[in-house]
Amino acid sequence: METLGVLPEVCPNTRTDVQSPWSKQPVAEGRTRTAAQQLEEADTTQNEFAENETPQNDGDIDVLMRSLSICEPVDTFEESTETFDDTYAKDIHSYLQTIEQKCCPTKTFLDDGHITASNRRVLVAWLRDVQEYLQIHQQTFHLALTITDLFVQMSSSVQLSEYQLLGLVSLLIAAKYLERYVPQIDTLMYLASYAYDSQTILNKEKEVLRILDYNLSLPTPSWFLEYYTKDDDTTKIHEVAELFLDLFALDLETTTNISPSVRAASALMTANRLMAQTTDWQQRLVSKSGCSSDRLQHANQRLQVLLSDLNTKQKCSLEQTIVDVLSSIQTTG
Repeated sequence: METLGVLPEVCPNTRTDVQSPWSKQPVAEGRTRTAAQQLEEADTTQNEFAENETPQNDGDIDVLMRSLSICEPVDTFEESTETFDDTYAKDIHSYLQTIEQKCCPTKTFLDDGHITASNRRVLVAWLRDVQEYLQIHQQTFHLALTITDLFVQMSSSVQLSEYQLLGLVSLLIAAKYLERYVPQIDTLMYLASYAYDSQTILNKEKEVLRILDYNLSLPTPSWFLEYYTKDDDTTKIHEVAELFLDLFALDLETTTNISPSVRAASALMTANRLMAQTTDWQQRLVSKSGCSSDRLQHANQRLQVLLSDLNTKQKCSLEQTIVDVLSSIQTTG
């Protein structure tokens, strides 16, 4: 597969020399702290604060309570976000559907010639490996891709030499916006083989935020997928649909022609059919997404083409994962 600049291969399933910053071991000895270490340090700081400070009034008590709740651990992403409160979920979904097309790159956003569809595919595959390596959420990965594509479209020109840096910074910004714990700058430098120093990363972060006018409330296909599956006890189907969304993300034609909500509905529909579920799910999906089967036809056809292509070309780690999952489904089925 074509490589992009100094893009290193990051394979979380095969790398043994370096541990994830979210595991119990640091990424590089002496270079960064794990989440557990940060929490331990935070607990120490909080205890010292509690011992040395005696609240004098209600305002002091509020300050103390905020300081003690800042690092309260949350077990899952869903527990830390009230994204799908039924009171507002339908309205949020409708609003995001009205703006999603404006947040997608246009068909000509790579026409300046500096970045090609092949370059983009390599970067997306690499960022997907980094996402798994860091154990961050799929919504963060897809928000990072949206930020990357929009920056390329909105900026005057992005050179190939800085494309990996842009993707890395976009992932950092998305993590700051969505994650409980943000990857350390040193970790990102390591994953990019120290091609960029910390100041370069921070400067690029400022530039990206300025170009986007600090607008990070961008609809992503993974958000819609979470909404469509929130009431269903279908963990395996959800996992397969997530893989299909990531496969969509590799494809430039899908990114520029099919809206995020339609991609999510198509991925979920295909996963349901693959798992041979009963037909009542399709009626629920059509009702919830507002996407009829006719509207999903183009997306479904495109996904079938992408799945068929997996058997005829050299595969990145994501595509190999999809092949393995589909093979296991066929075996158990």
